[in-house]
Amino acid sequence: MAGVLATWLRADATEEAFWSVSDPGKDRKASAETSFTEDDLWRRHIPGPRSLLRLAANPFMLTMLYQVWVFEGDLPRNRGDLFDRFVDRLLSREGLLVQDRDRGAWQRTPAGVRLLAGLTGIAWIMQGERLSQGGGRDGDLGVLTLLPRAVALTELDSEARLKQAEDATLLEGQEEIRFRHQLLQEYFTARALQQRIAAEGLRAADLWPEGRWWARSGWEEAAVLLVGLHSETARRSSAGSGTPARGRRPVRPGEWCRDRRPGGPAASVARRLAAASDRPRP
Repeated sequence: MAGVLATWLRADATEEAFWSVSDPGKDRKASAETSFTEDDLWRRHIPGPRSLLRLAANPFMLTMLYQVWVFEGDLPRNRGDLFDRFVDRLLSREGLLVQDRDRGAWQRTPAGVRLLAGLTGIAWIMQGERLSQGGGRDGDLGVLTLLPRAVALTELDSEARLKQAEDATLLEGQEEIRFRHQLLQEYFTARALQQRIAAEGLRAADLWPEGRWWARSGWEEAAVLLVGLHSETARRSSAGSGTPARGRRPVRPGEWCRDRRPGGPAASVARRLAAASDRPRP
């Protein structure tokens, strides 16, 4: 694909167009220079919403992909798994993810586990604030949410843990705290969703109310990340390499699919969650 992009740029087409057009034939400059094989490659790899290659269009996601690839030698299966691995890389840098000397497996330290729990709580509160301020309705769905430092400290339990989050480049701020990137907030919101589905039976109808089932509610990005987290948890569990969500039962897709209308964001997420659960595992 690097060669295809190079052809586009030689044709004086823009990189923005490379990632955003619906079909390579839509860009006259590029289509005059690209070959049938190059156009076929573009159609197979760029338009797919689940394609990890598409993440390279976002500098933050590209950085994550690169760091995970350098350390682990391969790339994750989906966005949820990508964030999981990236956050582990940040924890490793701070000594909060260590390698077991006997088994060789990497494990989060008790302090690392507590830090993630606090960040998950912060993200859940921020999500509620974002929606209450209108972000889930007609407001900006991508706006970063600020949280008073005192509230963040309540979730994290101590100034030392807040300092760990800042050193790991997960949080930033002084009197008001926020995640370093909106997508980090969405990832930890997905972790909070995963916990609440397992512990409380949270359903799609709770996030996309019956009276507005067709409309965006502000939960879409977190739900997509949740699908990836669930898919990877199920894969590791079936392979015998881990327990689902540290002892919690896996997400039950039926709870999300039940009583869903045939269209709208909730139904789309429910179908993807069900597909992730039903897909054969290696």
